[in-house]
Amino acid sequence: MANYEETSSNFTHDVFLISSPNGNSKTFTDYIYQALLDSKITTVRYSSDEDITTTMEKCRISMVVLCENYAYSTKCLDELVKIIDSYDTKRKEVCVIFYKVEPSDVWFQKNCYERSLIEHEKSLGRDSETVKGWRMALSRICDLGGQHCKEDKYESGYLRKIVKDTSAKLPPPVPSEIKHPIGLDSRFEQLKSLIDIEPNNPVCMLGIYGEAGIGKTTLASYLYNKIRHQFEVASFLTNIREKSNNNNIIDLKDLQRTLLYETVKETQTVVETTFEGHSQIKDKLRHKRVLLILDDVNSIEQLKALAGGCDWFGSGSRIITTRVEIETELDKHHAIVLGNIK
Repeated sequence: MANYEETSSNFTHDVFLISSPNGNSKTFTDYIYQALLDSKITTVRYSSDEDITTTMEKCRISMVVLCENYAYSTKCLDELVKIIDSYDTKRKEVCVIFYKVEPSDVWFQKNCYERSLIEHEKSLGRDSETVKGWRMALSRICDLGGQHCKEDKYESGYLRKIVKDTSAKLPPPVPSEIKHPIGLDSRFEQLKSLIDIEPNNPVCMLGIYGEAGIGKTTLASYLYNKIRHQFEVASFLTNIREKSNNNNIIDLKDLQRTLLYETVKETQTVVETTFEGHSQIKDKLRHKRVLLILDDVNSIEQLKALAGGCDWFGSGSRIITTRVEIETELDKHHAIVLGNIK
């Protein structure tokens, strides 16, 4: 498994979308791009004029659309090699779409894929290491599975599934009822400057304090949805005071399980005690760059159960709580009072 320094890019987009610029998938790729944007999934498309390595590393997911003409493009084959290398060395997410081409043709390089690679071998030589690398990348991309878009099906259905599957790989958004976020942009910028989200900075814990009803949760939700794509994993745990039921051990364990599910997608997590929950959270997240929002915290026990220390999370992580009261002197050094943000 790659270490933290290799995986904790400061993401600027959710998806890096690549396809053949001259292939039969061009229109379909346009539809994918627009469908992702319409679903609030930030997406950047491949351009031959840019440094793909830099662009790809700034995106959480690489999405490859393989079509009949894909392997005729040496640029596309070069990019595929880089995507596979990033997957193997850094465990970067990859989504594969086979558009009107059989996955077996890609895997075994048959039919149009065979013809294109034979052309490359004629110009580069049958023993070319470059061509061998392309062949290996084509086989490896098929190992990852993917969506097979056939000619006899409606493309709208494929688009819905692509968006759904992509969303499942991203940190969950927080449902927001904010229709007119007047004043939130300026408050967001002030709060963002305080937490400094550069990836190599130390772990930062910050509390948002203020009277009930002043808008702490609204601001935290707005912040979370704005910056969650820049973190490796993210979770927003709402109404903790209500859900923990006066620090009931069973309820705290449920919150620990929810945190593990939202960040590492473990659906069968067994947490027998809150101490075991501590250990699992620290073990699973200490090498990941985490954005964690703990909404409506009202006791130190809740904090200990869900974010017991900076060493629980990887460098660059940000843990933000919303609370009504400042309870300790330590709180005062890690807090902003919402009413003071002008």
